[in-house]
Amino acid sequence: MYDIPLPPFKSPKNTKEPARPHFSVLTHSKHWGRTHAAVRIHNGFVGVTPEHELATSRSAMAHDRTSSDVQKMESNQMDKTRRLSPLTDLPEQDVWLDRLSYRRLLSVAGSLLIAVKSPTSELRKVLNAARRIRRSERNSRSAQLAREALQVEIKQYLQRHRSVTIAQVLDVPRPHLRGLPTFTEDGTLPPGFWHLTLSEFVDNLTFNEHRKAQVKLLFEALTILKTAGCTKVTIGGSFASLKPKPSDIDLIWHSEGMDDSKLDPLFSDGSGLQRQQRFGIDSFSSEENWKLKLCLVQSLWGADSPKPHECSTEEFDQLPRFRPVGVLVVDITGDTPKLQF
Repeated sequence: MYDIPLPPFKSPKNTKEPARPHFSVLTHSKHWGRTHAAVRIHNGFVGVTPEHELATSRSAMAHDRTSSDVQKMESNQMDKTRRLSPLTDLPEQDVWLDRLSYRRLLSVAGSLLIAVKSPTSELRKVLNAARRIRRSERNSRSAQLAREALQVEIKQYLQRHRSVTIAQVLDVPRPHLRGLPTFTEDGTLPPGFWHLTLSEFVDNLTFNEHRKAQVKLLFEALTILKTAGCTKVTIGGSFASLKPKPSDIDLIWHSEGMDDSKLDPLFSDGSGLQRQQRFGIDSFSSEENWKLKLCLVQSLWGADSPKPHECSTEEFDQLPRFRPVGVLVVDITGDTPKLQF
């Protein structure tokens, strides 16, 4: 749990209310002497109340509240707030992070977001709070707390993914099971082939307007594939995760038993770019098995990944680079469900 104090937000001119921060996990209080921005790790976590300020607040309210009211208020407030307490048993690996500048640390953490699909992940929250500290204040205590919190999250993330080596990443067990599993803390599917009906797919993966619009176009493509005898498709990438706004849908249609003479030229002769422009899908036939391998393995780093000169040779070699993820196998036989959006 992390609590990163930042400078007060300034109120707009001619207004009595304090300015609202632009980032939702930051909060402002007009009751306390200092303003704090905090990372909400638990429900209701809105900031920090230092003990001396809590006592001042309690004294100020005592004249118009009963003792029980004040005690209840204090208890509720302390339940909602936490102090920064970095882990003391950090992995000995990844000490290269300690040598990075504040700016470079933000870049490295940002490059990990390519693999962190969940919008509520702790790494994403801590990074967003750390980014709000101005450059002129990066030698402050607030910046030091933010840096420590971010290093904790990055080191825990990398340690979690060291259990699978590059050589093992394609050979981890991948069961074929019915139903949608629980997503990992990074918002991805655990390794496996998770079989769903088309109705289950729609019910579970269209949780915002952006995804609903994508599925409408997907259904047009599925109708064409069904006409040629396609019975199932495999869906991977960001759409098979908790990412709110995937750029497209990675789709592999199973070509076994299909009648190519009935297949629309857009799928038999057309390019993948044409299908992407029309249906919003990055699509390939199951005969091109390299695409499936790309869906089963995900890179852990984006463009700002660690550079060799920032680590020793041993540290650089120990960095995890890939992780196995799951895919959805969607049965498209039977009646196509009517979209209720």
